Amino acid sequence: MRKIMIMFLLLSAITGISAQYGNSPYNLEAFVNKEGKFLMQIGDDGSIAGSRYLSDEYSKGKVFLEGNWYEDAALNFDIFNGRFELKLTDNVFIIDPVKNYADSVEFNDEVFVRRDMDPGKKIRMGYLVLLNDNNGVSLCKQYRIRLDPPRASDGYSEAQPAKYATNTPRYYVYKESDIWEVDGLKSVAEMFDVDSKTIKKYMKENKYKLSREGDMTSIIDHLSE
Repeated sequence: MRKIMIMFLLLSAITGISAQYGNSPYNLEAFVNKEGKFLMQIGDDGSIAGSRYLSDEYSKGKVFLEGNWYEDAALNFDIFNGRFELKLTDNVFIIDPVKNYADSVEFNDEVFVRRDMDPGKKIRMGYLVLLNDNNGVSLCKQYRIRLDPPRASDGYSEAQPAKYATNTPRYYVYKESDIWEVDGLKSVAEMFDVDSKTIKKYMKENKYKLSREGDMTSIIDHLSE
């Protein structure tokens, strides 16, 4: 029940309670397929091991665009390329954070929002998971996947194909016009201009660890009050 409430509050914060709901796949297709051509074909490169996706298959989600939530969208998140794929009938369209973006997407029990990954420089937009939003301070998570190159046989071991491998997520705090990466207790103390000993005491009293996502969310939420 608590997770449902958190999802509701996050959605309300980024869209407003007045947002309308819809379920027309034709409206979505018109949005992502503006140029009159399919943006990708179904299928993956079989020569690469592993997966670049967040989920093993497409599943139902919601897409927020032009003031409306569109429900029952068959989605998957391509972590490696940082974009969503939308499956309609026999075609797959890309929802890209730059080219034909949606403002936010609800998928896999998480809310993805479009954020500038490098404020103050050339705009580099990406989809991040919104974990918390309090008093203008947002905590977001970036899923990451790397592509390891193929390895030739060395005579002792067999050759290995190129492979997608999961990297540890990165966490960012958006505070006013600044973006901070959560990289240990010192970084959190700096972004909130608080003595690290004060934060450490709060963590000890609540048995929190910065390495746990739920605890990190609670810590950032507390410092944002």
